[in-house]
Amino acid sequence: MVKKAMNPLGLFHQKIKNINENNLDTRIKSKSNKNEIDLIANEFNFMMDRIEISYQKQKEFTAHASHELRTPLSRITSQIENVVADPKTTVENRSFLKTILSDVNQLTELITSLLTLSKIDTKNQENTETHRLDEILFSAIENLNKSFPDFVILFEMEESENLDSALEIKGNKNLLEIAISNVLKNACVYSDNKQAKVKINTVGDSLVISISNTGKTLTENEQKNLFQPFMRGENSKGTAGFGLGLRIVNRILNLHHSTITYSITNTNENLFQLIFHP
Repeated sequence: MVKKAMNPLGLFHQKIKNINENNLDTRIKSKSNKNEIDLIANEFNFMMDRIEISYQKQKEFTAHASHELRTPLSRITSQIENVVADPKTTVENRSFLKTILSDVNQLTELITSLLTLSKIDTKNQENTETHRLDEILFSAIENLNKSFPDFVILFEMEESENLDSALEIKGNKNLLEIAISNVLKNACVYSDNKQAKVKINTVGDSLVISISNTGKTLTENEQKNLFQPFMRGENSKGTAGFGLGLRIVNRILNLHHSTITYSITNTNENLFQLIFHP
C-alpha cells in the first residue's frame, strides 16, 4: 500500500529530473484536487506555464531585437564599402574605414548567431524530411571554401554495410548545414596550418562525422564549459569570434537527437565527433 501510494511521487520526480530548455512543455497529470500529490502537481503545472511563457518571451525579444539591428548594420556596411571603393578616398581614410568595416561585420555575425539561437525551437521544428548527411557535409565544405579559400579540408569516408542507411537522417537541412559548417570553420580557424581532417564512419547503427585539427588544445576546465554561450578558450587569443558557434551546434544536434563530443587524441590534436543516432 505504501509503495502504491508513493508511486506518483516517483513519476513526479522522474519528470522533473528530465526537464530542460527543450521540453518546457512538460506537465504532470493529476486525477483530482483531493490529495496532496495532485495539489502539488497542479501547482507544478502552473509554475511550468509561467516559466514557458517567460522563456518564449525572452526568445521573441532576442529575435525581434536581432532583426531590428541587422537592418541599420546592413546600411552601414553598404555605405562604408561604397566609400572604400571610391577612388577619391585617401589611403589613410580607406585603411581607417576597413577597420570599422571589420568591427561592423563582427557585430553582424554576432547578431546573426543570436538570431539563429533564438530560432532553434523544438516545438516549431518539423523534422520529417529525409536528407543525406554526406551531401550536407559537401555543401558545407563548398560554402566554407568560398568564404575561406585558404582553408584545406581533407576528407575520408570509411565504407561499411550500413553506411548508406546511416547517412540518411530526418531533420532540418539548413540547420544541419549550419552545425557542420560551424565545426569545420572552428577546426580550420584554430588549427596551426589552416587545415582540418573530416572522416565519416559508422559505429553500430550510428553515423559519426569526425572533424580534427592540429593546434593548441583545451584544458579540462575549458572542456567542461565548451558548449556554453560566449565561452572562448586560451587557444582563441588573437582570433575573432564570440564563442557562440559550438553552442549553436550543440542546440541543433540536440534538436536532432544527436550529440557532439570533444577529445584530445594526440599532444596537439583536437577531435570533434558529431554522432547521429538512428
